[in-house]
Amino acid sequence: MLHGKVALVRHWLGHLLSILRTDKVRLSVPAGYVDMPGHQGIFDRNSLILPDVLTQGAVPEDVALKPVFNLVWQAAGFRGSMSYNRYGWWVPRQE
Repeated sequence: MLHGKVALVRHWLGHLLSILRTDKVRLSVPAGYVDMPGHQGIFDRNSLILPDVLTQGAVPEDVALKPVFNLVWQAAGFRGSMSYNRYGWWVPRQE
């Protein structure tokens, strides 16, 4: 029993992402969504093995995983994920 004390519990989540055979696929970006030079959308390696990411349970996954999504887009020739606004919040694409 705790009297006059606060128990702080932090929840951490581990995220793993690997995309194999990326030399056989292209990052799909709808026409008109962005001007794409010929190399963009093509992955620069055969397998995309990303570092493990630990996130706090209190942080929304879409915000916490932004660096991972940036790495996927960067491996396909973009500056980063286009699914986030300038404040780092995920923005659903309007089609």
